[in-house]
Formats: sequence, C-alpha cells, structure tokens
Amino acid sequence: MKSLSSIILAVALGFCLVACGQAELEPSSTEAPPQTSEGRVLAAPFAKAIGPIDDKGRTVVYSPVDASGALTVESKARLVDNMGKTLLETDYRDIWPLYTGDYYKFRLVTDGPWGLMDAQGQVLQDPFADALEPFTDKDGNPRFSYQKEGLWGIYDPQSRTMTPALSESLPLPAGDGFVYSQKDLFGLAAGDGSPLVEPVFDWIGPFADDDRALYRFGDEYGIITAQGDRVKTLDLPGRLEATSFLNGLPLAYEKDGRWGLLDSDFKVLREPFADAAIAMISRGSQDEGYGLYEEKGRVGLLDAKGKVLRKSFADQVGPFTPAGHAIYRDGSQGGIIDLKGKEVSLPENQGLGDFNALGYAPFKQGGKWGVVNEKGRVVVKPTLAELRLFINGSQAWFREKENGPWGIISLN
Repeated sequence: MKSLSSIILAVALGFCLVACGQAELEPSSTEAPPQTSEGRVLAAPFAKAIGPIDDKGRTVVYSPVDASGALTVESKARLVDNMGKTLLETDYRDIWPLYTGDYYKFRLVTDGPWGLMDAQGQVLQDPFADALEPFTDKDGNPRFSYQKEGLWGIYDPQSRTMTPALSESLPLPAGDGFVYSQKDLFGLAAGDGSPLVEPVFDWIGPFADDDRALYRFGDEYGIITAQGDRVKTLDLPGRLEATSFLNGLPLAYEKDGRWGLLDSDFKVLREPFADAAIAMISRGSQDEGYGLYEEKGRVGLLDAKGKVLRKSFADQVGPFTPAGHAIYRDGSQGGIIDLKGKEVSLPENQGLGDFNALGYAPFKQGGKWGVVNEKGRVVVKPTLAELRLFINGSQAWFREKENGPWGIISLN
C-alpha cells in the first residue's frame, strides 16, 4: 500500500493521472465509427501503440511499431485528439505531457536528453536536460525543474532562462523561489536561483498559499517564510515529518511510534491512535477537507476536524472527486464511498480504478472491463479487454481483445 506520507506530498503538489491498462497506437481509420451498447464509439479500433494522455484530451501516439506493439528504432511520436485525429506529427522518439499548461518534453533518441516544446510543436529549448518535471509557482505560472549531471535547477519558458543547477533533490515551490538541497540539508533560493538561506535545515515542508512552511532544524521545529524568515518556533509534543503541511487542517505528529493530531495552535487535538502518518487533505476549504489514517495495515477515514467517520476498512482509498466520492480497494474488490464514509451501491467487481476528474472509473467484472460513474451506475458494460480513461474527459481508449487495436469510446 502506498504510504500516507507520499499521499500528503502528492496531493499538496497537485499531481494526478488516471489510467487502467496499457496503451499503444497507429494511424486512425477514416471510416465512420459504429454504435455499440458498450459506449458510443468515437474512433473504431485502429491503434497499436499509445503513450500518456494529457489533461486537454490529447494522446501521445507512437508509429511504426512491430507486430507485438513494441516500439522500434524507427518509431516516432505524434499527438492525436479525443476523436483519434492527428494534431501534430513529429520526428521525435518520445514526447511527454508536463501537465502544466500546454507544454511537452521531447527527446530525439531513447535515453537521450529532454528538450521542451509547446503543444503546437514549437521548440522552446533544444534537448539539454537529463530530466524535466513540472514546477508551478504560487501564481500558477508554469516553470519546470530540470536536472543536469545529478543537480536540479528551474527553467522559465516565458523568459527562456534557467537558474543554475544547484539542488541535489527535486526543488519545491517557495513563493517566487524554491526549496533546494545540498548534502542532505535544505535551504531557500530566490526565483533567479540565488541563495536566500543556506542549506542548514533537516527539512523544509511544502509551502502554503500564505508563503509559510514548517521546518526542522536539529531538535527545533518552527515556521519559515518563503523569504527565509523564521517567524515562530514550536513547542511540540512529538515529531513532525517532512511532508507536514500548513493547509488549515489538523497536523499529524508522531510520539512513541504512533501518530496523533495537533490543532491550529499546535496543541494536542487527538492523542496518538494511528500506525502511520495521517494525511489531512484540503478540498478548497477547511470544512471540506478529509483525512486518511492507517491502523494495522488498513486505511480509515476522518473528517476535516480529525473525527473518525469510518474505522479502518480498506487497503487503499483514492482521491475524492469534486462531487465528493472516492474509490477504495479491499483485496481484489473495490467500492465507492462519499465524504461521510457511506457506501455507494455498485455492481460486484474484481477491481476498480480511481475516478477521473469527471467522476468515471474503470471496473472489472468477469475478467472484462467496463466503466461506472460516481453514483455507481454502469455507463459502459464490462465487455472490454482493456480500458484507459481520459483524465479530464468523458472518453476512454478501449481494446475489445487482449493485444488488439485500440479505439476511443464516449462515456456519456
């Protein structure tokens, strides 16, 4: 099971992907797609090799491929839309969405350096980096972390400038600047990469919207601003971890190997009751937040104030949709709960994928895949060999037979 501490950081940084099965493609047929009872077909099966789907409904396509669907030395990447229509042809070996605006990283050869382009194919930076990852500042402006020779810096596509590569770990946003690390210690840098605070902290946590974060300096815990000012030291009853986040919700702390919760004044709200760090997750306001805790390897649900809504009941609980529903997994089966922990009725199944942004999830029944919505209603019957949902759309890639070609269906 994924650790709850990793869930805290992933949610704080806002990364999200939805997929079920693998995907691969080649050029689309021009024939009119047929209608089926398993979902309206938007593109009849034509695809042998696809890569990731971006948040605007575009899919990376590789062609040509061999008979098994594997890439060859001649394979090139292109983009298709949610109807299977080609939007952009490239001569690149690989392109990959960065989920921050309309930007893609690309490389010319397998294991080669990455460059940066927009979704229209305009090259913003020739291949230069061993790795490129999203980095969004507090105002939502897209920037990117780049890695060269084991060190990370920040690239700005608007000014087409980059800071020096000085961080040993992936930088985290801090106001207009970022958190960086050297020799396993952490400091703060300005937007141009010049150091604001030397790397002396054991850790600096994710920054909140008010440009404040928690830090640890030896035995000292406190609050630091994005400008590097230590505004408060904290007298705590236990230990915090590096993903601790000031999001207005109760804060998890550890004492004697168990985890409890602190209130907004850093006083004990709940004595330790969980076996692992508790993930308190904001949904836009404090009242709409929720928490996940672990006990004896099982996950339970808390409300925004740390009250247990449902005792540990699942192996894993996925993210909640805007309407307040989440997929949980319990052994080989799955279910749907709302923010109060109540079950949503749905068909018996042998597995569920997480919801996409519109509240659709793949489910498995009798060895085949279908789709349910967050009310538990079947919108695509379980007759398909594989499914891969679009992140922000009401479409999905599907395979009728294992290792067969892929097509696109509508989910509504």
